[in-house]
Amino acid sequence: MLKPTIDRGLVRIASALNCLHLLYGSSGKGAPELDALLRDLFEAQVAGNLKCSADLVRERRFGTLPTVTARIAKLVERGLLKAVIVSDRRIHLLEVTPKGMALLAARDRLFAGDGGAGP
Repeated sequence: MLKPTIDRGLVRIASALNCLHLLYGSSGKGAPELDALLRDLFEAQVAGNLKCSADLVRERRFGTLPTVTARIAKLVERGLLKAVIVSDRRIHLLEVTPKGMALLAARDRLFAGDGGAGP
């Protein structure tokens, strides 16, 4: 009798994606896109280059202005991002909060396979 084999790589990926959805507090819809956006903003912030929503739209990686605005609103609502007003009140630079940084650290531990207690 043949024993079924389990692809441990796929199990690990499915587990990490499930945890990612849990970390972002969502039913799962849009979590990978939110994760990519938060990661991009964090990397820009570390490089000393805060971005605004118009920068994200120009990069054409995160969608149209309404899509980017909705995603930013979700991250701000969850306390993962804050919008910093600069001289022109129409422009808000996006800064990852300490809570957002903790979430990214937990996410990195999950993908590294080190467990990952919540943020």
